[in-house]
Amino acid sequence: MNHLAIYKNPYYQAILDGTKTIESRWYIHNQLPYRKVTEGDYIYHKLSGRRLIEYRSPVTFVRYCQGPLACYDLLMKFKTEIGIDEEYINGMYKPERQWLSLFTLGKPERLTKPLSFAQRGQNAWILNFQPKKWEIIACA
Repeated sequence: MNHLAIYKNPYYQAILDGTKTIESRWYIHNQLPYRKVTEGDYIYHKLSGRRLIEYRSPVTFVRYCQGPLACYDLLMKFKTEIGIDEEYINGMYKPERQWLSLFTLGKPERLTKPLSFAQRGQNAWILNFQPKKWEIIACA
């Protein structure tokens, strides 16, 4: 399955340069992409505010967690790979945040033909992302 993840910098750039190797989504409510991503899926990366999608990464490992303290511990364990620090985690921590998704990303692949995507709404994750059939997705 394909997914579209929408990022702000510095996280988008950190994925492309390989310093961020784990994508995390930590929510108060059970929402996408919790329990919807599996190993072998692809995550297409889009920079917030831009229309073009130029990269995708294979998902090589998936870990889900429920419960605020367990999620907090996992974030602390993988903070370097996620691209965040302890101060950021502590600033975001709320006992209500108890749904965590962690995805280990393979090396980003540049699409031979960028995709254009007009985002509607505030969603930061799109499940079952299907590029139009006429857009050939072949990676170099």
